[in-house]
Amino acid sequence: MAFARVDQFALLWRGRGLTVLLEPVEVPKHLSLLTFGQRRGFEQQFQRRTPPPPPPSGLLNPNPRPTPRNTVAEPKPLPVRTLAPPSSWPKDWRNMLCTVKTGHVVWTYPELGSDLLRIKSQNMEVRRDFLKRILHESPCYPPGTHTFWPYRLVNNGALGKAEPILFWSGVEAVQARIVICLGSDACTSLLGIEPAPYTIKRMYQFQVLIAQNIQELATQPNLYKQLMLMMRSILRKHAIHPVG
Repeated sequence: MAFARVDQFALLWRGRGLTVLLEPVEVPKHLSLLTFGQRRGFEQQFQRRTPPPPPPSGLLNPNPRPTPRNTVAEPKPLPVRTLAPPSSWPKDWRNMLCTVKTGHVVWTYPELGSDLLRIKSQNMEVRRDFLKRILHESPCYPPGTHTFWPYRLVNNGALGKAEPILFWSGVEAVQARIVICLGSDACTSLLGIEPAPYTIKRMYQFQVLIAQNIQELATQPNLYKQLMLMMRSILRKHAIHPVG
């Protein structure tokens, strides 16, 4: 017989107040308490199955504080750039605003700045005929539903750089709620990304409908039909209905 010291892995017996156990000398080595904790995987199994012993009663807090709920911090809202009032715009943008009517829906595309000034450019007639087709073939919406606002203006005979802040400020100035972006250049210039066509994004307080460029829409009937369906759907969501 021998006194085998209970090692750190035999916590079950130690938790009962035992520090040594009387063990026969002839106990096989693989069953001995002296080597019990050295078995592969025993430590992990024992730790999973045995809960930790409670702390001494003298260390217990007699008035524990309740655990607060919903401790995860709410995400802070992203900062929104302030739109510029027309009084702070450059003169050419203020002049352009004077020529544009108010409306619920703003249409825009890369060449709109020159088309509004009737400056001849490539495919100008295609764009003009396409927009006339949309306005004539769509249901008869109330006056002031559609309007046009560019994001680039003509400078020294050519279209200048994109001005996204002035564009969105103009959308607010014409009292629009919906923007229809035609073409990838308009999307990347105004949204900073190029989403898939016929998706709806949000920029500031406006809903933005993404579509292909006018050349594609004018030559592919399926794309044109999809655009008209999406436009009518978003107008219904904003309680803008055809007259009659």
